[in-house]
Amino acid sequence: MTINELHIQLDLQPENRIDTLRDVAMSFRKGYLFVDSNDGHCCLFNENGNEDNIKRLTKINNVLFYNSNIESIVIPDSIKSIGDGAFAECKSLKSIKIPNSVKNIGHGAFKYCISLTSIAIPDSIESIGHYIFAYCKNLTSIEIPDSVEMIGHRACWNCEKLKSLIFKGKTIDQVKAMENYPFGIEDESIIRCC
Repeated sequence: MTINELHIQLDLQPENRIDTLRDVAMSFRKGYLFVDSNDGHCCLFNENGNEDNIKRLTKINNVLFYNSNIESIVIPDSIKSIGDGAFAECKSLKSIKIPNSVKNIGHGAFKYCISLTSIAIPDSIESIGHYIFAYCKNLTSIEIPDSVEMIGHRACWNCEKLKSLIFKGKTIDQVKAMENYPFGIEDESIIRCC
């Protein structure tokens, strides 16, 4: 069984536990066993069969959830970075909550997440990788905090329904001076500052 056959919701918060192993789906991925209790929550077990202390996790590794059927994600505040392609091609992903502990989001982290409609980047983010939202065809709005100093090449490439890319705390001149401007957007009029 693959991780693609799993979850309705993935919640990485450690207080969520599975009470029973009846009617569960299991999958090995990157050294962990994912157990889905069909109630929308997932637990991680290490290779020894012990439940991992998710508070110790500090990074979501590259392509960890690539092409998974997850619909929503709550990332714990122990996570400092999201790796390249970590959630790429999660075509059912509709919502994600990124905590203020995250500093960097890797290249293509949400590429081809076609069900994602909006995302708010937390104030802690310093850099956003290349092609991060490329081909997120239903993404309509993105909020970028003042803390972001670097946005990768074509970060918003082929976001067909994108209506607003909002930069908080920056002037339009500051945004235009950023490397890789206009971030893969053809219609620069959707770029706003507040």
